[in-house]
Amino acid sequence: MSTVSETEAPSSLMRLVSSGSTRQRRNRPRQGSVALRADEHEGRIVLLSLLAQAMPWAQAAAAVDAALLRFGDFGSTLAADRTELEAIPELGEAGAAILKAAQAAALHLSLVQLKGSAVLRRMSALIAYLQARCARSPTEAFRALFLDARHRLIADEEIARGDVREVSIFPASVLRRALQLHASSIILVHNHPSGDPTPSVADITLTREIQRAAALLDIVVQDHIVLGCGGYASMRQWRLLEPGPGAARAPRGVPMLGED
Repeated sequence: MSTVSETEAPSSLMRLVSSGSTRQRRNRPRQGSVALRADEHEGRIVLLSLLAQAMPWAQAAAAVDAALLRFGDFGSTLAADRTELEAIPELGEAGAAILKAAQAAALHLSLVQLKGSAVLRRMSALIAYLQARCARSPTEAFRALFLDARHRLIADEEIARGDVREVSIFPASVLRRALQLHASSIILVHNHPSGDPTPSVADITLTREIQRAAALLDIVVQDHIVLGCGGYASMRQWRLLEPGPGAARAPRGVPMLGED
């Protein structure tokens, strides 16, 4: 990440898409299907339930196998770019549209559940939402969560997107948006496409630069969360933020790496 002067479906969706006519078929074995671990079967069932609403069951099963073979797991399949999904012959445009709609519905539901509550007290839900939102992105993206004076979520917005190695950030653009939304504090978020969420020196430098600029506007940077596949790093928990008034205290005895 560089600075230039001047970002799994919820259980409720699992239950929703697992209902219907496909429920009675879920245990039928299919010859040649992708070998999955026991904890991956539920994700496969969800994908089957979704796709079987728009195509014959056999085609849906073939599409799921092809998608899992290409992307690896349930979350990565939903998070895949639409054009990549459409390129799978068994899936096509219709199947890709269904999966992207399911992802959008899951993310919206998670976001609605976060709004209206103090997100700093719901870190598990927040991390689950952020992981689903951007942890599997093939390019690095920088997001900001804008909070009110009671730490309730006002908005979650993508600020910039880069390539597989870095994204360039205008700190002023983050703070300008915070002022427009009348935010009292912000949580910075970005992903590491490499999968390793360990903050880099550049990540820490950028965070502290934004912290110092935000303090002049009476805006608090509550955290900077770095996401990787299967894990995350909280700079607040790692005590990498510069101390200042209004920031939430880092809990004691936290692990060096947060897990979903």
